[in-house]
Amino acid sequence: ASYPTFAEGYRRVAAALRALGRADEASGEYARALAMDPDDSVSHFELGQLLLAAGRPDEAERHAARAVEIDPDAAPCHLLLGTAAAQQSKLDAALAAFRRATELDAGSADAHAGLGDVLARQGDFPGAIAAYRKAIAADPSWVAPLKNLAWLHATAAVEACRDGDQAVALALRALERAGRDDPALLDTLAAAYAEQGRFDLAADTALR
Repeated sequence: ASYPTFAEGYRRVAAALRALGRADEASGEYARALAMDPDDSVSHFELGQLLLAAGRPDEAERHAARAVEIDPDAAPCHLLLGTAAAQQSKLDAALAAFRRATELDAGSADAHAGLGDVLARQGDFPGAIAAYRKAIAADPSWVAPLKNLAWLHATAAVEACRDGDQAVALALRALERAGRDDPALLDTLAAAYAEQGRFDLAADTALR
């Protein structure tokens, strides 16, 4: 028979506690697992996820970086590292991590969307648009990249990136999936109508 090591046992207990919503206890069990096996990339990764969800991106980044160091070909570890860095506005670090995540897993909608968010914040609107399109191709039902791509097509500072027709189509598609009373999506749709020059409809949508 094959039995788990003590470190694996602590990690399994941590995962169970995490599933039960007992985050503080889970963190303690992950710490015990890592005290016994500092090179356990899974514990670093899962603890990093827990810390990120708890609003502690700096600590999450440290564990994600260690997970990447141990397992450099694990796309989820790079994705976690990019997300934690982006939440701290470390955009260059986030960009590198998201790019690596997309290289390792070209079908990851999360990685492409994260890359799009960072590129948009850096003012690379063509790059952001391309990344959001890949995210949508990977997960056509995900509202966030639909909204973000619609917003860029409606408002991008680079005129060549603006496309009112595309913006309206994407915003309507996002509303169909999220519900027609979502304020952020209605705001995006209003901006899209304005880019089309349909200002009365834009005003009515903004009031909605």
